Amino acid sequence: IEFTVNGKQYSVQSPDPTVSLNSWMRLQPGLTGVKVMCEEGGCGCCVVTLQKPNEGPKAVNTCLMPLCAADGCSFTTVEGLGNRHDGYDAIQASVAKFGASQCGYCTPGFVMNMHSLLSEDPSPTQQKIEDSFDGNICRCTGYRSILDAMKCFACDADPANKSKDIEDLARPCKKSCSKTNTRSITVVNGDSTWITPTSLQELVTLIQETDPNQFKLVCGNTASGVYKPISFPKNIININSVPDLSTTFNYSNSVKFGACVTLSNVAKVLKERENDSTTFGNLAHHILKIASVPVRNAGSWAGNMMVKHAHREFPSDVCVIMEGAGAKVNIMDAVSGETATCSVFGTNSLMSLDMSKKLILSLEIPKVTNASGKNPIFVSYKIMPRSQNAHAYVNAAFYAEMVNGKPTGELRLVFGGIRPDFARATDTETFLSGKEISNENLTASLKLLSAELAPTQVSPLDASVSYKLNLALGLFYKVCLINCTPGTTNVNKMLLNSFYISLYDPSKLGPGIESAITPMIRPISTGNQTFKSDPTTFPVSEDIPKISGILQASGEAYYMSDRIPTKDEVHCAFVVSEVGNADIASIDDTIAATMPGFIQIIKGTNFPANIKNTHLYPFDPTQPLLASDHIEFAGQPLAIVVAESDLEARRIADAVKVSYKNQQTPLLTIQDAISAESFFNQVENHFEMGTPEQAIANAKHKVSGECKLGQQYHFYMETQYCRAELTEEGGFNIEAATQGQAWVQNAVGHAFGVPNNKVEVSTKRIGGAYGGKSTNSLITSCAAAVAAYCTRKPARFHANLKTCMTTYGARTPYLLKYTVGFNDSGVIEGLEWTLYTNSGPTSVDGEADDEVTKTFSDSAYFCANRKYTQIMCKTNIPSTTWCRSPSSIQVIAFNEVVMEHVAHQLNIDPIEVKRANLPTFTTLLFHFAIFERYIKVNLLDEYKINERQSAISTFNKNNKWKKKGLAVTPIKWGVGWGWVQHTVLVSICANDGTVVVSHGGIESGQGINIKVAQVAAYEFGIPLDTIMVQRTSNITSVNSEVTGGSITSELNCKAILEACKILNARIEPVKSKMDPGALWKDVIAKCHADDIDLAVSHMVTRDGGIVRYNSYGVTASEVEYDVLTGENQINQVDMIFDCGISLNPAVDMGQVEGAFVMGIGFWLSERFVWEPTTGKLLTNGTWEYKPPTSKDIPIVWNTQLLKDAPNPLGVLRSKASGEPPMCMAVSIPLALKKAVEASKADRGM
Repeated sequence: IEFTVNGKQYSVQSPDPTVSLNSWMRLQPGLTGVKVMCEEGGCGCCVVTLQKPNEGPKAVNTCLMPLCAADGCSFTTVEGLGNRHDGYDAIQASVAKFGASQCGYCTPGFVMNMHSLLSEDPSPTQQKIEDSFDGNICRCTGYRSILDAMKCFACDADPANKSKDIEDLARPCKKSCSKTNTRSITVVNGDSTWITPTSLQELVTLIQETDPNQFKLVCGNTASGVYKPISFPKNIININSVPDLSTTFNYSNSVKFGACVTLSNVAKVLKERENDSTTFGNLAHHILKIASVPVRNAGSWAGNMMVKHAHREFPSDVCVIMEGAGAKVNIMDAVSGETATCSVFGTNSLMSLDMSKKLILSLEIPKVTNASGKNPIFVSYKIMPRSQNAHAYVNAAFYAEMVNGKPTGELRLVFGGIRPDFARATDTETFLSGKEISNENLTASLKLLSAELAPTQVSPLDASVSYKLNLALGLFYKVCLINCTPGTTNVNKMLLNSFYISLYDPSKLGPGIESAITPMIRPISTGNQTFKSDPTTFPVSEDIPKISGILQASGEAYYMSDRIPTKDEVHCAFVVSEVGNADIASIDDTIAATMPGFIQIIKGTNFPANIKNTHLYPFDPTQPLLASDHIEFAGQPLAIVVAESDLEARRIADAVKVSYKNQQTPLLTIQDAISAESFFNQVENHFEMGTPEQAIANAKHKVSGECKLGQQYHFYMETQYCRAELTEEGGFNIEAATQGQAWVQNAVGHAFGVPNNKVEVSTKRIGGAYGGKSTNSLITSCAAAVAAYCTRKPARFHANLKTCMTTYGARTPYLLKYTVGFNDSGVIEGLEWTLYTNSGPTSVDGEADDEVTKTFSDSAYFCANRKYTQIMCKTNIPSTTWCRSPSSIQVIAFNEVVMEHVAHQLNIDPIEVKRANLPTFTTLLFHFAIFERYIKVNLLDEYKINERQSAISTFNKNNKWKKKGLAVTPIKWGVGWGWVQHTVLVSICANDGTVVVSHGGIESGQGINIKVAQVAAYEFGIPLDTIMVQRTSNITSVNSEVTGGSITSELNCKAILEACKILNARIEPVKSKMDPGALWKDVIAKCHADDIDLAVSHMVTRDGGIVRYNSYGVTASEVEYDVLTGENQINQVDMIFDCGISLNPAVDMGQVEGAFVMGIGFWLSERFVWEPTTGKLLTNGTWEYKPPTSKDIPIVWNTQLLKDAPNPLGVLRSKASGEPPMCMAVSIPLALKKAVEASKADRGM
């Protein structure tokens, strides 16, 4: 096959038809700016620009595109836009300027998505830009800075923000390519054959002559991201080059799309012709809710339908809306040559046909207009877990022709996601036909529809039966209220512009009935970020972009997983258990051992005798690296497959057959553990202050309750990675994506019985962590070391997303049981809490710790009489681990839940209850005055909270089916320095005076490198660009502990500051004898000549006790909620956070916003679902696990770093910013709760 990448022609001989373009790009030309993460089209980090002959450029996911499909195409990767040698592209420069990159692993995907958009449309609107990032996930930034960086290229951007480099961007393609992709190709590699026919007759002949079980038709291959192939057919037939399947025709009565027309092109044509039919605008609008831009650019409408054909539980939007619009599918029988036209659902429909020897040719969508007195209505809905790029819980499409207020003629009520065998509510259609939509008929039709729907829950992943039913009925109710405004023929326009009338008198249903049909439309994101720097300390406190921002935006930044494998390098993958709480019966690798690339399999049952089978030393050495007999949890590693390539290792691991015995029902929840009395054998942790029992007994009011909080996956964009190589000294050279190099050093040294000085660990940067690469990284590192030892070759372990989610631990689940006593003002006089944690099979990271409880248990409040009991549950889930704001996010949230409960009980404003419970004293660590200024002046007054509460109350009274809520939450977050040490090395180069720094932290996106460089430049009094921060190594930064707890940046800055002072003290005697105007480099040269040591290693010691100082924050969040569907959006967030005098406001603002959005995910969209009988994790990829996207952030987002608040106990007056703001996001669910309560109040609940 032949294709071009960044203008260079490539010819690949006998490519593997089962390999993705992503794998080839990263390994062969070494274009590692093309990242790999989910491998299912759900994260966007692999996006490049694709140009097919005679087509415009478009963004595509390389992880979904087969390498063989690249034939005849042209690609641009992030490396092709710009670099340090040739200059940077305007998009890359804008990303760096706006601080829109933190860990940076996702950044090339964002850049290429924007490049693709501007190549297609050089003058997009801000709205179009925001709409174009539905397929890109960023865990770090919170998206605001990314959107700002991209929107400066919009035609309607604020002139003050508009990019001055926009003229330098690539112009749109003129489609002037002379080459056409018309050649037929056949590629044979191993057991698979790739065939690209170029005519319909050639394709039909292939289908006729091939066993239907031996071939698969491929167009965009996007379905492989959702339903991953277990095996590959012998023949893969690429139908993209068949002209008859890629054409679009516009007829007088319909528009016809060939089977290979992409979803993006279908939406584009329908949008352009929306005035031709009542249905077209809404169809186009709905299609843009399917998957993401890169997926829609590759996937075809026919492919989507065939996914539904093969997997009836799939909630296909295409099938639902096309059935609703009355579209017909043209299908050819390849054997007889006959073509039939059928509907999507029903008798003799696409879904009822055996398609084994048939081929979808085209789709015809009729044009529907307001003719002959008929008033056609077409409305569709998609209710999904987050704002975009998610499968529907329930989707629906409704079509009716209204005559004199009655549905007459065609009436279609189509639902998806209800149950696999249901699509149309035909009984309800028949009942409604010809009837007025009166109260009586509406009630009767709802009752009939309820019986007809009969939803089922297909799996634990699926929405509950009651939710599906109520949601479907709610959608039907909505459409019953819609009728065309006189003179309006386009329902989609009507929806978007809010022109509605009811089919009957709305006063009969009470006020605000129209709110049932007004859509929740999200405007363009806006907001303000305010802070105050101190110019007297620049570059410290200066708003400076990250050092590596431009390198990350250009794909030049080095991530360890980007390292090109050497020829002798081996690759690893785990064989994991499919069940938990069972014993191993056998592990059969007979077939696996015959597969291509197989080298070795290392089992727990025959683990090398001279190596300790453990990874958690010194925390819990009893935990095995590989299970040898009993299996604690589904996903537990049982064996390590060693192979010649990463892809081969994974495929071989999948082929290993494991059988089980003595299988018991796994304990998965805290409730399961309580019922089974499964707790760790330890004394319960207690913390008691005052006389809580007596205080509660004497209190005028009392409440009790429970609150349960679940898990959260870290979702680091660079998945777990380690490369281990034996050294000549008998130790290891390890390159690990870890937060704790010393922990890796200790664990590997212990497992192999080698001294620590023979284990070298280095880390340049990691693509996100959030706690997930602390103890979890020891699993990968020990496994890679074992493979290197057994094969005597360098071993690489790059775990894929599924392995990371199923094998490695996530956030600890909590359960709180509480009782509190309080007075008439809501002041809590006594409280008792019992905290349960679900820790999995080990208590290492279980979080049931007295010191943590003491630090966070009071949050922003004070109660003199309190008691906390902590109980750690032992269960059959992967060992939980620290995740951003461990313990604090739960305990602070529990405080807010209690305050809201008290306020609800007393029927008073929760804000007043919270203010009443603030401490009234001031200590060195707690400043009551700060909170008073925060809440009264900075928040309540500046953001007009009281006025907004009044407006919300009015809105809720006037809107029956839409509600708003507002919540205010303060936090106090204790920052402790007393548990870690970090060592830095500062070296000055004698020749030119430049400075090299190696610190003890790990750059994971938090900006530690730029802060360290700022401090060094400040203390030396030299330009920032003379400072170079090198990789972290346990040789140069020996005994440095884990990067975490939000303190690593400031502790390493403190160590750098002290090291620089030591060097300055050495330099000063020499400098004092020189001319006062002597240049820095000349002073350094003289020092070197005088034998002055110009290198200092310095360790910052444990200091400050449990809490060194407190960070403060307060948030007001306002949300809107659709009562009938549960859809919601965050209308506004106003947050103020105390960073002291920020070392770098740009970095700290990014940390604040990123942490807050991660908190939004924890509260609103991210969930873990386990299969109850096996304990297998079902939410193990991007299509079931849903972190926030760019449209889940606040619409209006105002963020302040508290001004004029120096921290005398911090480093250069600063405070930490990485974790506390995540705890502030609890205001979101509390605001939603207020909105729900407003709806319940309408119904007397």
